[in-house]
Amino acid sequence: MKFTYTGIRVRNLERSIEFYKEIMKMRIIQKGKMEAGGIYVQLKSERSPQVLELNYYPPGAKFYEEYVAGSELDHLAFWCKDVRKEYRRLVDSGATQQLSLGMKMAIRLRLSKTQTAYGLNL
Repeated sequence: MKFTYTGIRVRNLERSIEFYKEIMKMRIIQKGKMEAGGIYVQLKSERSPQVLELNYYPPGAKFYEEYVAGSELDHLAFWCKDVRKEYRRLVDSGATQQLSLGMKMAIRLRLSKTQTAYGLNL
């Protein structure tokens, strides 16, 4: 697997875009709407391979939740050649399926009962 980007939740999409563009000097490389009702905007710095994805879930969207300190990390995204094989390996390691969108799968991974659950997109 290859790590590709980090997705964070934002409460105010326009204010977040302005911050990352104007203050952090990042540029928008992609944006769109999610099947689950949210909006995403991907940004990148000029000399970095890392991508930051802003995720906004309006009230009524499938993944909308009231803001709670610490809930900003939305997911980590990984690219892999064989999604089903990696999915099975992660489930065998304790992950649970969160949603499936064709060849793209999102899972919650918790390696032990006391560990925080992390959202991963394959």
